[in-house]
Order: sequence, then C-alpha cells, then structure tokens
Amino acid sequence: SRCKCPVVSITKEIDDYYNVIVDNNIIMDDIIRHFIEVHGFDRINFLSGPLGTPDADERLNSYKKILAEYNIALDERRIYYGNYRKNCGNAAVDYWLNNLEELPQAIICANDYMAFSVCRALAERGIKVPEQVAVSGCDDINDAAEFNPPLTTVRIPYFDMGMEAVAVIDRHNKGVKQPRYSILDTHAIIRDSC
Repeated sequence: SRCKCPVVSITKEIDDYYNVIVDNNIIMDDIIRHFIEVHGFDRINFLSGPLGTPDADERLNSYKKILAEYNIALDERRIYYGNYRKNCGNAAVDYWLNNLEELPQAIICANDYMAFSVCRALAERGIKVPEQVAVSGCDDINDAAEFNPPLTTVRIPYFDMGMEAVAVIDRHNKGVKQPRYSILDTHAIIRDSC
C-alpha cells in the first residue's frame, strides 16, 4: 500500500488496513430465531443479495445455518437472489407465488430496501403484511421505523462504527498496539412487520 497514514475501512474488510465491521455470518441469526421461536414459523423464505458477494453469501449462510439448527429442511425454492435495490420485490414475490404450493409465513430480506420492495409487491397482490406474511430486513435505515408497517430489521451500528474508526486512528497515532479488526454487535429490532 502506498498510503503513509492510517486507513480504516468501515463495513468492508480490506487486507492491510484497520477494519471496523459487523459479523455478517451471524447478523441474521436473531431475526431468524425470532420467526422460529416466537412465531413458530417453518416456511421462511430468504431474499438474498447478489450471489457471490461476500456480505450476501454470509447473510445467506446465516439463514441456512439457523434453519439447520432447528431441523427445518432447506428448500432452495425459498431462496431468491436479489440486487440489494428497491426494485426486486416484484420478481421475488412472483417467483415464490409461481413456484411454491403455499405462501411463506415469513420473508427475510438481506437489506431494508429489498424488504420495502417485498412489502409493496405483496400489498399489490392483496397479501397483507404481517397478517398473511411477515417481512424483515437488515440495516435499520432511517425509513425502516417510518415504513408502513414499521419494519422488523437488524440494526447495524453505523454511528458507533464511525466512532470506533476515529478511536482506531487515535490509538494508532498514540502507538497503541491494537488488532486490525474491530467487530461491533448488531441488534434485532422487532417492529410491526412481523
């Protein structure tokens, strides 16, 4: 690396730099457990990000791991690969309506934008959230609490990540030995979409 100053990457792991991240391998665990333990669901679909992107693959692995933990058979038809944008809900919902015998009890989305899109697509087809299908997202962006219904999601502590990045630089400048990775906790935020 040509850089002569400390560099901190936030949310994305970059070798040779300090990294302030969340663990995408477990980020969806609490939400999935919530649907299984609290709601008793076993028909849980997953709207993933693009296949082959590290955070999408890790979030999808979380889904697969928790289903296995509860002995819920993995049905690949319950997984749809989206694009992390607001425009993939229609295609995902149409795919599931055309390929599954019954409605899912829940659709877990790898980010909030896709969850908004899924909620709209379900509403356009006369399917009520959460009465007929529960929906959740990930990130807890500002619009999540204001959405109708308010979105169940995973809060990523972006403000705290920024604070930690500044603290990493401060420690570096003071010569304090520290690890290359700071991993912050995420939290399930249960709202009215489930």
